[in-house]
Amino acid sequence: MELLRKSVLISTRNRKSRPNKADRGLYGRKGVNFGNNVSWANNRTRRMWKPNVQNKAFYSDLLGIKLKIPVTTYVIRNIDKWGGLDRYLLYTKDKNIDSKGGLELRKILLQRYEEVNGAPFYRSEERFKLRLERLAHLHLKREQLKKEMEERGSIEDGTDTKTATKVAPKKAPPKQKKTDKKAKKDKDSKKSSGGSKKKKDTKGKVK
Repeated sequence: MELLRKSVLISTRNRKSRPNKADRGLYGRKGVNFGNNVSWANNRTRRMWKPNVQNKAFYSDLLGIKLKIPVTTYVIRNIDKWGGLDRYLLYTKDKNIDSKGGLELRKILLQRYEEVNGAPFYRSEERFKLRLERLAHLHLKREQLKKEMEERGSIEDGTDTKTATKVAPKKAPPKQKKTDKKAKKDKDSKKSSGGSKKKKDTKGKVK
């Protein structure tokens, strides 16, 4: 019994305090966090971090109306990820919704889904279909990127895939036989060789 009491105490200490307003909106298990402000002198003052809640209007495809709900920014990101309020409520688990109003709205959406499609909603099957749709979308994107890269490569090489005509490569400029520096060196060497011969001749004449 003592171990159970200790475990319960530890769990209640680590748990975030859940406001009662969360039942009227969609907080996504976000509550109030507590901590300390620590100053330069290491003085600690207690403080709290409240969830960022905003009133947003979302359109429901199944119901065909706009619903204004207090929602946290975390839930807004999840709604964008799933692609709408209906999908978020239908695909997420009850423990992650964590609000009475959200669960009631989910029941209404399930009834409407059965009326429209004539079959009950199975979360696992629908999630599997959604994953297949996303994979197909990614595959199409990759193919488009490959085509664009191939077209860019063909343009850089000088070939167009549309016209399928090859452009002749540019000819390199003709190589110069000798550079200016080499020509100067040759002239200097010739002058030096001619001067040495003349000196020899003069020496021979003098003798």
